[in-house]
Amino acid sequence: MTIGQIPSSSVFSRLARLGAAPRLAGLDLARGLAIIGMIAAHTYPTADVFSLFDVQSYNAIVHGHPSLLFALLAGVSISLMTKAAWKTKSAEAVTTARINLMIRGIIIFGFGLLLESLGTSIMVILTLYGALYMVMLPFVTATSRALLWWSAGIMVVGPPLIAVTQTLMPSNGFGYALVFQSIYSPAAWTSLMLLGMYVGRLDLGSFQVLAKLAGAGVGLMVLSSGLALVLGIMLPGLMSFADSSSSPITAEQKKELYSAEDVPPETVPSEDFDFTKYECERFDKAYIGCTLTGSKEDLDKKKGESEEEIINQWSEVGERLVEPDLVPTILAVWIASEPHAGGTLEIMGSGGLALVVVSVCLMVAARLRWLALPIVALGTMPLTVYSLHVLSVFIMVGPGGVVRVPWFFWTTAGVFLLFSVCWFAFFAHGPLERVVRYAVQKVTGSYAGVRASE
Repeated sequence: MTIGQIPSSSVFSRLARLGAAPRLAGLDLARGLAIIGMIAAHTYPTADVFSLFDVQSYNAIVHGHPSLLFALLAGVSISLMTKAAWKTKSAEAVTTARINLMIRGIIIFGFGLLLESLGTSIMVILTLYGALYMVMLPFVTATSRALLWWSAGIMVVGPPLIAVTQTLMPSNGFGYALVFQSIYSPAAWTSLMLLGMYVGRLDLGSFQVLAKLAGAGVGLMVLSSGLALVLGIMLPGLMSFADSSSSPITAEQKKELYSAEDVPPETVPSEDFDFTKYECERFDKAYIGCTLTGSKEDLDKKKGESEEEIINQWSEVGERLVEPDLVPTILAVWIASEPHAGGTLEIMGSGGLALVVVSVCLMVAARLRWLALPIVALGTMPLTVYSLHVLSVFIMVGPGGVVRVPWFFWTTAGVFLLFSVCWFAFFAHGPLERVVRYAVQKVTGSYAGVRASE
């Protein structure tokens, strides 16, 4: 070995293989950017609204867009993982691919529940992400054209369908909350995961294909912004309704919606408050929780009645069906474009941006190999880094705490980047990714063994 020659087993040779076939460094780069964007959204003080003419508002781009970029990349990864299934369509390949997705979805969902149990202020993305792996199972063998049509259809029909369901059939169950009340819109995620599955079937090594994808992304962004601008001029009232539909109710709106007798004052001495209409329960020495139940006479009457009862609520469903706000609500979710609104225009605009980011990353990753290496390394272990991010916030501020200071973002992002590079220098997959990979190999290997013995 001559002086200066690097042994094949050295750290540098391992890092040099980062992003090498069969992995696509550009996808890891885009995935790393998405994770860093989500970390910034949770821990960096940013502007609330992005404005093209206000440079200081540019950091608001981290709201909503990184998570939907991650959704698109999830679809691309699914296509790459299930390539044998959608190419050959053999029964064994399809079954193995679906088992692969099921196991990954279950484990990711489980990690999401564990992170949610920490009680941080972060809306954990992994539970919905894991659940949607199950939704993708029927699409493993779908044609590329079918994937596009399904993506477009869910983009248009999904948001109003969710809005109508929330209005007509309100519920507080866990599954219902996961699908219909999450800050991460299942319609947006499903649509972009399907679009990502379509993208994953293209020749991502072709510059012409990537240029077309980037052009399509720009077109979607322009169309989304243009429609929002035109509708804002033509229907200003509806746009205001769309912008405020996901905002907390103000005191003035509360006064308009409810009569004075239904809304108790913000503060009142306990001796002056009429508790006869409330059922109260003491939680500790300082607090009690009260629920409005009716007058004292109603409560006395209820105590003397049998526990058997029938309460028919279909009339309330009918009343909601003819509410004057129902149609504006449906129209509003079509045109809502603000982050996490789950509206059609938001899905269109964020999906277009995601296509541009993925295309550009695939174009430049090879040329910026060493410069982009830390972000690429981070992108190879998104589950691990995202989990560490939630854990770091929990350690820093505890359950329900909030930390939005630049030094915390830069410190944790720097530590995660350094950790990713050091880990990849010795291992090919992140810690939690190794857990998922091991489980998938065990289950699919057992299935293959059963098939071979038949």
